[in-house]
Amino acid sequence: MDRFTFVIMTARFEQSLAFYRDLLEMSVIEEWVEFGHGAVLEAMPRTVVELIDAPDARSPPAKERTVFMGLEVSDVDAMHARIVTGGARVNGSPSTKPWGGRGFTAFDPDGMPVNIYTAYSDT
Repeated sequence: MDRFTFVIMTARFEQSLAFYRDLLEMSVIEEWVEFGHGAVLEAMPRTVVELIDAPDARSPPAKERTVFMGLEVSDVDAMHARIVTGGARVNGSPSTKPWGGRGFTAFDPDGMPVNIYTAYSDT
């Protein structure tokens, strides 16, 4: 496998671009306006998020969602503060999970859950 791409069709392109670029700190590696508006953001080497402007896209109700994004970070508290300060919706403060890590869920502008966590520690 050469690259993993997670594609998001968004009705809120500018807000989604700001969420992934500014709050989740993904780097824009490509953006285009020909044949529609879109952008590719690098989450980590060979892993990207592609946003496609789809003004008529509709987000399914939360109970019908089957996809979410998971992001492991080294400092979940700092990421939580960044996201809250940036005005994104979250489900509360980071908490310790039964599997030993700590995390919280943020929601992108279309309501897609983004599970942000630190890995568990054996110590």
